[in-house]
Amino acid sequence: KLIYAVIGTGGIWGYYVGKLANNNHDVHFLFHSDYNHVNQHGLRVDSVYGLHILHPNALANSAAMPKADVI
Repeated sequence: KLIYAVIGTGGIWGYYVGKLANNNHDVHFLFHSDYNHVNQHGLRVDSVYGLHILHPNALANSAAMPKADVI
């Protein structure tokens, strides 16, 4: 099983990699200023198709990121 690491989650990567996370792929998101908000409310991408991940693997520190296959 591949491990995905997202550094700099924005609207485009947040959506596409978020779709992987919603389909039980092992995805870890690195956040800095938004970490607390995402931890409390989940990751939401507002678009025509929309996406909401209630409990993403959100991390606040790059040292906590697992060794990833895809970054």
